[in-house]
Parts: sequence; structure tokens; C-alpha cells
Amino acid sequence: MKALQTSLSIRFMVLFSTLVLGISSCRFPTSHSQDMRTLFLPVARASVLVIIANPDSPSDMRATGALVTASARPREQVIILNSQDGAILASSQAPDSLSVRVSAPPGRLTSNPTSFQKARYREALQHYQSMVLHAQSELQTKEQRALAAWARSTMAEVASRPTLQSTHTVSISGDLGVAVSDLSSLREAGMGVVNTVIVIEGVIGTIVRSVPPPVANLQASTVVIEDFPGTTNEEAAWQASLVQSGAARAVMLTPAIDDQLKPIVRQGLDGAVTDTLTSVLFGLGQYKLQAAALPQLRRLCCISSLSNIRTPQRALTAIPTACLSIAATFSCRSSARRK
Repeated sequence: MKALQTSLSIRFMVLFSTLVLGISSCRFPTSHSQDMRTLFLPVARASVLVIIANPDSPSDMRATGALVTASARPREQVIILNSQDGAILASSQAPDSLSVRVSAPPGRLTSNPTSFQKARYREALQHYQSMVLHAQSELQTKEQRALAAWARSTMAEVASRPTLQSTHTVSISGDLGVAVSDLSSLREAGMGVVNTVIVIEGVIGTIVRSVPPPVANLQASTVVIEDFPGTTNEEAAWQASLVQSGAARAVMLTPAIDDQLKPIVRQGLDGAVTDTLTSVLFGLGQYKLQAAALPQLRRLCCISSLSNIRTPQRALTAIPTACLSIAATFSCRSSARRK
């Protein structure tokens, strides 16, 4: 009897050990974490906004605060200069673009799927798209809040700077020279080629009558003069001086169209120039035709040549002679090769 009990105990131990080993070697189904993707908002090109304003002028400061808030975008560098002496009132860079982790989209359907599988796939795809749109909306809201907080902190930095009564005469050329120096430093620091906008606020009549002489290279910046009180001839003179200084665009905003300041600044920061200046004096040999313009000029010359249309003399004056001669040279070479 005792031998039988011992035998049963041994068998039970062997059976129990086998069961434990089997359980430990089994892989029960677990919930694996689904593949994740990173959702980014559209990344804007790096940009620099330079505002030259009078810190003693409440209207200038209100306009500056509104402009910094309206133009805020990820990685934007804002530099606010004192128009009295060129001193830096604030220099700050906006936070980088935000991102969020979302689940990966549903996998592709297998070959020859059933109608049930197709319906389930459409349902999963619609759910995924709705989830991505919701995540993107939340991300945009967070980014707008972060940019608004950054704009407030930038203006708080301006308010915290003690402003001493300056005895210097306001010099637009001097202020632009300081702005150019700051832009050069940013590029040397590794910021590279960026879209730049320079806004000059609070220009009074006595300053307008003294056209600033051309300064150092404005590095293809968009220059905007707010509340410009001058005449049409003075506008043309200021534009000519700024363009000869290397500005890609010079805009004189009179008090009647001051509401265009924010859209023009946003265009400049986006790198979108949609207008053409008139009555501007260009220095000889100052500009070089970009290679990207050659295909359109070749096409224009080819159309004119094939149509055998004589261009009126007054129309020729609207197109730089150098551009036409370069385009004609390329057009003739292309035509000769085809013949």
C-alpha cells in the first residue's frame, strides 16, 4: 500500500512538473502595441522679422505687439530695434513646430477581399482619418497657444527694457545698417538663407523729406514703411533707394491703407511677392537674371518669333533689355539646334 502511494506521488510530481513546463513555454496572445507614426504640422521656412519702432510711442508699441502676434510662426526670429538709436529692445525665436504620435493607418486589403472585408476596411479607414484630423486640430490649437505665449513674452521683454530719452537724430539709414548687421550675424550663426521682412514704424514728415541714401546689402529683404506721410514722388524716391540697397520689395503704406501691413508682412515671411514696383530707379549692372526665369523668356521669344509679331517699342521698355537679349540668345541657339 505504501509502495502504491509512493508511485502515485512520483507520477503526480512528474505530471505537475510537465504541466508547469508546458505552461511556461506556451505564448498566450498578448496585446502588442500598434505601430505608431509621427504627425507633423506643415513646416514653415525659417524667417526673420525686424521691427524698427519708437518705444516711447504708445501707438508704435501697440502696432508692434499686434504685428508680432499676427505674424508668429514656428522658428521665426523677431528682432525689435529702437528707432532712436538702433538699440535692441528684444530678440527672440519662436518655438519649433509641434508633433504628436498617432497610430499607423490600417494595412492594405489582401488580394481578392470579400465584401465583408472591404466594408471593415472602409470603416477602419474612415475611423483613422477622423482620428488624424482630430489630432491635427488639437496640435494646431496647442501650437497657436504656444506662439501666442511667445509673442507676449517678447513684448514683455520690450516693456522691461529701460528706455532713456535719446538726443540722437533719427536716422533710417543707421537703423537699417543695424538691421543688416543683425541679419548677417544670424546667417553666420548658421541660420542660412531665410525670408526677411523689415518694418519701419512711425516715420514722420521731416524724416520722409530726407530720402535715406543706399545702405549696405539688405539681403533681398521685404522693407515696409508704415504710416508713410509722403507724396508719390517721395514714395518713388524711397523705393528707389531701398531697392538699390538690395531690398527685394519696398512697400510704402500710407495711413489710409495701414490695414495691409499684416498681410504684406505675412507674404514677405512666406516668400510670396505678388506685386511689381513702378517708378523705381535701377543701377546699371545691379541685378543678374535668375536661371529659373530663362525658360519663360525663351518661350516668350519663341512665341513672338513663330507668330511673326512685331513688339511695339513702348512694350519693349517694360522688359529689361538685358533679359530680352539673353532670352533671344538662348532662343536662337535652341532654334538653330532644332533646324
